[in-house]
Amino acid sequence: MSRFHCSVGMVLMVFVAIELRAQAFGMTEDVLTAQALIELALKAPAHEMRNQARLLEAQSSLESARRWWIPSAVIGAQSFSRQGSSMNVAGEILPDIVARNSQWMGELRIGGDVAQFWTAQESAGFHQAAVTWEVVTERDERILACMAAYVAAIASAQDEQLHAASVEAWKQYEQELNWLVESGLRPRSEALSAASERLHLESQVLQLRATREAVLTELWSVLGVQETMPLSEEWPVWTALFSKDATSVWPEQSALVARRDQAESAQKGLTREIWLPELRFSPMLNGFGADFSSLAPTTQWVGALMWSIPLGRLLPGGDKGQAAAQVAYRQADALAWDQEHTAQLSGLEKRVNLLKQALIQQIEAASQADKARAQSLNRESQGLVTPFERIQLERQHLRARSSVYSLQSDLLLLEMMLALESGAQWAQG
Repeated sequence: MSRFHCSVGMVLMVFVAIELRAQAFGMTEDVLTAQALIELALKAPAHEMRNQARLLEAQSSLESARRWWIPSAVIGAQSFSRQGSSMNVAGEILPDIVARNSQWMGELRIGGDVAQFWTAQESAGFHQAAVTWEVVTERDERILACMAAYVAAIASAQDEQLHAASVEAWKQYEQELNWLVESGLRPRSEALSAASERLHLESQVLQLRATREAVLTELWSVLGVQETMPLSEEWPVWTALFSKDATSVWPEQSALVARRDQAESAQKGLTREIWLPELRFSPMLNGFGADFSSLAPTTQWVGALMWSIPLGRLLPGGDKGQAAAQVAYRQADALAWDQEHTAQLSGLEKRVNLLKQALIQQIEAASQADKARAQSLNRESQGLVTPFERIQLERQHLRARSSVYSLQSDLLLLEMMLALESGAQWAQG
């Protein structure tokens, strides 16, 4: 019952903390910044309730293993009654004999298999450490996923604004063409082409808005925020999102190491069961008598030191083989992480450098597209630009600027992934 109250209190504390945090953001922040997003991601209700439950379960398992010395209490009573004929030692039959007896007992049983107690406590400690690191890993991955959605939403918003501005420009251009067509200075096909391009841009604006809403919906669902809030339109500086205290601790690796130690502990436990004894001690207080009112209490002390040797553990295979296989599995997981980490670190560094160069080139391409578009607008006043040329230049301008936003989003996400792979930790307020 006390553990139930403890878990309920823990859940209430999580909800209260989340509510206070949300209220604080609502009062102090007009928009959701990247730093505020980290705080909200750390307090995501559903994920944190699950993590707190896992931590409580691991802690409870360790506490149970440490309580091996707590005795078991045994209390019992027995009553016996018999009525009928009976034969005495002389061979005589005695009719109508009534025989009654009763017994009560109180006992404390202490002890058991020392090897099992030792292994259970050690294994529970490694399990708790593994769960703790797994929770940290899950939180880091959750924040990274939220950051990816956040950055994608910013890129989509800027791309939507770019296309919306182009739509307004095309509306004005379309009106001018319609006036020229009505004046007989331009063919009707040019006005229809301009209208088609404007409708296409309006469709793209709606598509970008739908994509952004899908990203934000997923983000709000993870954060557990009931009322949405506007996002900051500024690109976050990734270096400000991580703690300045450099570490070389990778939670996922630490969790795998703890799981490996847990498997090795179970393997060593099989050897302990061979040479460690069983210790048992049972103080007992009992009484016998014809009825419960006349019982004469007696005290009995029983102690035992025994060696129970499982001979099967001396042979190869069996439980020893299974334990060795579990150790090999955990060692393989740790080795696979080391190999993947090394490859990811090298690959991310190369991708970041390449994307930085690509972004520089793309910004220059966007600049050239802007200049070409500006010159076409100057020539357009002289009637030297056809709608088809205008469409081509406008599409080139939009494609160049959209690629800049996309590259900025990809580069920012890769830089955050590289920081995590390098051992950085998210900055927490």
